[in-house]
Amino acid sequence: MKPMTIKLTTNFLRREAGFEDFKIPPGVKTVVDLLNHLRERADFLFTDTEGRKLRPDIELTLNQKDIAFFPEGLKTPLGEGDSLDINLTPLGGG
Repeated sequence: MKPMTIKLTTNFLRREAGFEDFKIPPGVKTVVDLLNHLRERADFLFTDTEGRKLRPDIELTLNQKDIAFFPEGLKTPLGEGDSLDINLTPLGGG
């Protein structure tokens, strides 16, 4: 079986940044599965400890639509050719 490929863009993961095509590893079926895979590779936590909600400084869009608008949220299945954009939003104070 041919691995599924998506377009992954991010503004902070050096190894994954700028990849036009990202091959999804076996066993990764949903957005949260991919975030967990990337967490292991980058040693960076994208979600709360239960994997239910994104960190407040992370913005994630799937096919140019905020993940919050998908009924299944982070458990939304990934499909061939999907476009996933993960951005770290700087938080600051004064």
